[in-house]
Amino acid sequence: MAKKKQRRRTRTRGVNALALAESYAQLHIWSMAATNLSPWNFLTSDETGGVAGASAANTVTLKELLTRFNTPHYNNPLTESQLVWDNIKGSWVNAAISSVGVGLGFRVVSKILAKPRRMANKLLKDMNMSSIVRV
Repeated sequence: MAKKKQRRRTRTRGVNALALAESYAQLHIWSMAATNLSPWNFLTSDETGGVAGASAANTVTLKELLTRFNTPHYNNPLTESQLVWDNIKGSWVNAAISSVGVGLGFRVVSKILAKPRRMANKLLKDMNMSSIVRV
């Protein structure tokens, strides 16, 4: 009878803070392109306009999308979903360029900061926090 193979133990890896920051930066770029609001304002606000630098005619919140999906936006003949698509059509080039720039920037920064990140991760491991967060 063959010996039963033991399962390999895997250790839990913490949340990568740098990857989390990059993800939020990408989310911010595309949220601004689609709704003209930051991700936080898109999720939490129920504004009818007046967001710093943006008019009510071209901003869309999550609440508006869910409650008024196919109704015309306040001072605009477009519906909420059409407005999101119109915003994307108008700003996708700038968003794509910004997205590529952010991606490249984070790659360069992670290479430049490799040694300090290694030391920070070692410090986190010494404090028994490596299963929670890493840099």
